[in-house]
Formats: sequence, C-alpha cells, structure tokens
Amino acid sequence: MIAFFRETMIFNNFMANQLCDELISSIAPEDNAFPNTAKLSGAVAHILQTGEEGMEIHNILFKIRGDEAYFRLLQYLDQIPTVGMEKYANRTYFRYKAGAMEICIMIAFEDPENEDPVVDYNGIRLEDKNFINPEWL
Repeated sequence: MIAFFRETMIFNNFMANQLCDELISSIAPEDNAFPNTAKLSGAVAHILQTGEEGMEIHNILFKIRGDEAYFRLLQYLDQIPTVGMEKYANRTYFRYKAGAMEICIMIAFEDPENEDPVVDYNGIRLEDKNFINPEWL
C-alpha cells in the first residue's frame, strides 16, 4: 500500500491520511507510485500549492481519469467496511468520521482526452491551482 498521505501528513488527522492512502492504493500501479490516473483537486490541492493558511479542510476531491481506474476505485469503495462512513446513493460521494473530524470525499470522473495540468507535491499529483473549479474551494 502507498503511504504518500501519511508520510507527508497532508491532513492533521491520521485517519483521513490513512483513508486517502487506501483509496489511491486501490488504483496504484504495481510499483506503488502515485497513479497517473488520479489527482487531488479542490481546496486541498489549492492550499498545498498556495500555502494559504486558516482554511479548514473538510472536503477532499479526487479526480480519476479513465473508466478502468474510476470503476476499480468505486468497486473498492463498495467493499471496504469502514465504520463511520456514510455512503450516498451515487457511490462517488461519502462522509467519513475521522476521529473528531468529519470529512466529505468526492470521486469525480475526468475525461482522459481533457486532463488539466498537474503539479507534483511530494509524489502526490495535484490539479494545477489555475484550473481548479472555484466552486470546489
């Protein structure tokens, strides 16, 4: 299993980092590199690139490029018996109680033909801050 989120401590919550590592590991290549079919977007990606402080992160957005990785991640989500996870009907959005913190995670499909630029952050692919939809901040 990859440990990019836990090693970098993207969030100040171990359970949130652990869950993100598990999700990305489900579509990671055999060499355990961060998959080129996934990237972190939204407020988290924006904060990591701008160094903006004071914004509490409660929403995590992963963009997954291509059908195979997208459906493999959704299958993994269907199988994990995470206590404290409330899954919504469409399977791409769920709420997770990570200790004292409650986070919402969204999995978005990205067309393989129209990928926005990415930035590397300690091995984690981030959507370039100039291409993040302002509604996701």
